Amino acid sequence: MHSCKTLTLSLRLDAVTQRKLERLTRRTGKNRSEVVRDAIARFATETEEARSAHSMIADLIGVAAGGSPGLSQKTGVRFREQLERRRKPRRPG
Repeated sequence: MHSCKTLTLSLRLDAVTQRKLERLTRRTGKNRSEVVRDAIARFATETEEARSAHSMIADLIGVAAGGSPGLSQKTGVRFREQLERRRKPRRPG
C-alpha cells in the first residue's frame, strides 16, 4: 500500500481530536501515521462514491413495490407507438 516516496506531514490537532487519535491507536494497535492514512483513504473513497448517482440512491433501490410489471421493457417500441397515435389526424368533431 505504501509507495517508495513518502511525505512527511505536520498537522495541528485540537485536544478532542488528539484524544480520539490516541484511542484509535490503542484500540487498533496501529501507529498514528497508519490511523491517519486509513482515515484519509476512507474519506477519499466515501467522497468518490458520493459522486456517483447510484451511490447516492443505493439505499432506495428496490424498496418500493407496485406498478405494472414490465414497464421498463420495450420502452422504445411503446414510445414510438405513442408518437404514431399522436401524429394520426383527428377527425373534426
